[in-house]
This record gives sequence, structure tokens and C-alpha cells, in this order.
Amino acid sequence: MPSPDSDASLAPALAAWRLEPTRDPGFRGAVRARLAAPGGLPWGVYLRRHAGPVAAACVLALVAGGWLGHAQARARAAADRDELAESYVRALDARSLTAP
Repeated sequence: MPSPDSDASLAPALAAWRLEPTRDPGFRGAVRARLAAPGGLPWGVYLRRHAGPVAAACVLALVAGGWLGHAQARARAAADRDELAESYVRALDARSLTAP
């Protein structure tokens, strides 16, 4: 742990230290030019350069969508099957049947 004496000797040195950056008159113009310039690559060039990862992402999205759709369809079919079975059993209620 630093002693209080070392803090006292450091304070005048820090108070005397000043940073004087040089002025650049073209700084704002350069920043505006960089902001106005079209950034990045056109989509066609980007896709050609990154064809592997883009194709992998498309295949992954298709597989995930198919798998999730299949799972949802199976759940919906099971719910419909249960509903049909329940309505069939309700229709066979012995109290509602009449003798011929």
C-alpha cells in the first residue's frame, strides 16, 4: 500500500503535466468524407467472397425450419387425433343410445 508521502509528491507532478495535441485543420473534413463514402462491399462481392458460410447458414436455416415444422405438425396431428377420439367416445355414451 502506498504511503501518504508518495501521494503528496505525485500531486505536483500530475498538476504540471498537460497534454497539448497538435491541431489538424482537415480533421472534420476527413471525418465527413469517411462518413459519406460508401462503406463495405457490395452484396454480390460479399456473397462471392463468403460463399461457404452463407450457403451453410442457408442450409442450416432450411433444416431447422423443416425440423420445427415437422415437430409442430406432429403435435397438431396428435391433438386432432385426441379430440376425434374424445368426441367418438362421447358419441357412444350408453345413456344417449336408443334401442331399435
